[in-house]
Amino acid sequence: MSKKGSIPWNKNKKGIFHHSLESRKKMSLHNAHANLGRKQPKEEIERRNKSLKIAFNKPEYHVKKKLYICSEETKKKLRQYKPTEECKRNISLHNGRGMLNQKVPEERKKLISKNVKIAMWSPEVRVKTLLHNKSGGEAPGWKGGLSFEPYDENFNYSFKKRIKLRDNNICQICYQNKILNVHHIDYNKQLTIEENCISLCQKCHAKTNWNRHSWVQFFQDLLNKKYGYEYDNNKIVITLKNENL
Repeated sequence: MSKKGSIPWNKNKKGIFHHSLESRKKMSLHNAHANLGRKQPKEEIERRNKSLKIAFNKPEYHVKKKLYICSEETKKKLRQYKPTEECKRNISLHNGRGMLNQKVPEERKKLISKNVKIAMWSPEVRVKTLLHNKSGGEAPGWKGGLSFEPYDENFNYSFKKRIKLRDNNICQICYQNKILNVHHIDYNKQLTIEENCISLCQKCHAKTNWNRHSWVQFFQDLLNKKYGYEYDNNKIVITLKNENL
């Protein structure tokens, strides 16, 4: 049995609309791939090339593309210029790919490895790294061990799911559908309410560890516009009412 290809779904079926030959020709002419493999007329090619030249010679085109417009004299000089063999060698040496397919001498390799070892393992470098790599209370970003504090009992799976559904399961900074975390806006883990939580992806959640005051203001303004939550001096109005009770 010889395979004749795929059988069309509307073959030998009555009551189904079929395109006529004229309509098929018209569709093939308007198709984007209709000109593939066909020779275009010379008039069409000349017209398109002429329009491209006119657009390329306009200064607006070069300003948009950030290109430099050469004068006719410089164009002639560039056409006539032919670099010498020595010039070509110098260009290849200064080029980033000049060392490709070239063997580095053993003396040069030893010198490079020696300099790297001195730079990486010298006592001065070790002291500098120890000073910069501080941990605990000596670190510049230390916030009193907030990351080790326990979360509120209300911060459970159902609460997180409710916050993510409220935010349409997208990050509220980059607006992308990724793996989401629920972030406490005022960085207080014991205040787990809808007005103080927002959905963020892992990348955007890491950004909120710096400039905390500005992020608090940003998220509170965002939730105020979206859901109408009320805040007063970076504090939630609902919590102020509960404290007075």
